[in-house]
Amino acid sequence: MAELIEQYLEQFHENFPLFALMGVEEAEVEAIIQDCLDKGTPYRPPELDEKSLY
Repeated sequence: MAELIEQYLEQFHENFPLFALMGVEEAEVEAIIQDCLDKGTPYRPPELDEKSLY
């Protein structure tokens, strides 16, 4: 996964928001990152309401 995150940083000049996917299987996170790289669009996590944060 580290390699994908590095590619993401190089392509989009921003870190991948891993915090938004806490609790998600690593394979699924890798698929999301790869999809972003393939489509050329950075990942935008869904907006969380305040209750979801705690």
